[in-house]
Amino acid sequence: MPYLLSAQDIAGDYSLHGFREVASGLRLSADHTFEFFYTYGASDRQASGTWSLDSGTVVLQGSKKKGQDFKLRKSAREGGPGMVIKISDKYTYLQQSVVCFAFTDRDSMIEESGIDGIVRFNADGIERIELIHAVFPDEPTIIDCSNDPSNYFEFTLNPSLGEVVFDRVAVSLEGQSLRFSNKYLFGDRVAEFTKP
Repeated sequence: MPYLLSAQDIAGDYSLHGFREVASGLRLSADHTFEFFYTYGASDRQASGTWSLDSGTVVLQGSKKKGQDFKLRKSAREGGPGMVIKISDKYTYLQQSVVCFAFTDRDSMIEESGIDGIVRFNADGIERIELIHAVFPDEPTIIDCSNDPSNYFEFTLNPSLGEVVFDRVAVSLEGQSLRFSNKYLFGDRVAEFTKP
């Protein structure tokens, strides 16, 4: 009969290896809670939530809900063609570096906000916009514009911006190592976290 791992066996502090200039760690506690941190350049991120064991795989469920980093504050129909998106925040440096995607029925466009937090698309018929912060990338905030006549949208940043979404993330357990992917943090590589 194979040995079944307990929460106590898996619990501990795991550190990321193999990524230059990135510091990251994952703590699995015996009470089935987890804490995660990630630092790269000006981007300090964190997450917390619960973990479970499912057929030898650790499953992480964080407290942050996906697509919630930007909150729509105002929308309006203004004169002129195209669409304007404005990002407003009390910390003005966070207004820049917001990557905005716009989709029509036959085209897609991408623009990034400057220090003023403004993005302009010179196209009509935009049906959907998606927002991701370049310094704090995560699951995009998606706005369906297909039935909205507005061409001006103003967003504020939610405090969740610095957190990372873990929505039933499957983590493979191999000896003293945990391995998982996150395209926003690790690109197309699989991150490996090991116990010291």
